[in-house]
Amino acid sequence: MRPDPRTGVADPWAVLGLRRGASSQEVARAWRTLAARHHPDAGGDADRFREIVAARDRIAGLAGARLRSGSGGHVAVVRRPNAAARALRPLRRRIDRRLHPRVR
Repeated sequence: MRPDPRTGVADPWAVLGLRRGASSQEVARAWRTLAARHHPDAGGDADRFREIVAARDRIAGLAGARLRSGSGGHVAVVRRPNAAARALRPLRRRIDRRLHPRVR
């Protein structure tokens, strides 16, 4: 895929053979197909493989920017602490109280 003469960067959607705004599942499917076909370990071209990976990363970066900016109707995923972190909370509170006593 040739880069755009104005920006010098190839259109990531065209590299993956997708329409603009394709779903994340479509992006993943296209990337897996092209990566398997062009991976250097499978006898493919390393430069073409790097271009495919860069296109996927660029699309993921665009989606991340929409997620961070709050536009595009995306919902942020909030990680919940695992059981080990929850179990350590009381201990951490006691340590914090000892290290940082309240000034009265």
